Amino acid sequence: MSLRAHLPFSLHPRPRRVLLVGGAPGVARELLKYLMWRSDYVELDPELVRVALGLLTPRTAKRFRDPRLTILNVDAAGSSRT
Repeated sequence: MSLRAHLPFSLHPRPRRVLLVGGAPGVARELLKYLMWRSDYVELDPELVRVALGLLTPRTAKRFRDPRLTILNVDAAGSSRT
């Protein structure tokens, strides 16, 4: 269980869209336990996601195919930095 996922949900009565920036795939997995329309998980390093998902059991890995979850491998700060 990750408090980084559960604490914000305990403070908001009905979240519909969630943006998770960084953290870990485990936090994203915990978010899917809640009723929401969409969750975007932004992780800069695609290798981190690949390795973490490879360590999961097939049953747990299946949760990451949930249509509510989108994993984005981009820089959350944006690419327009000078």
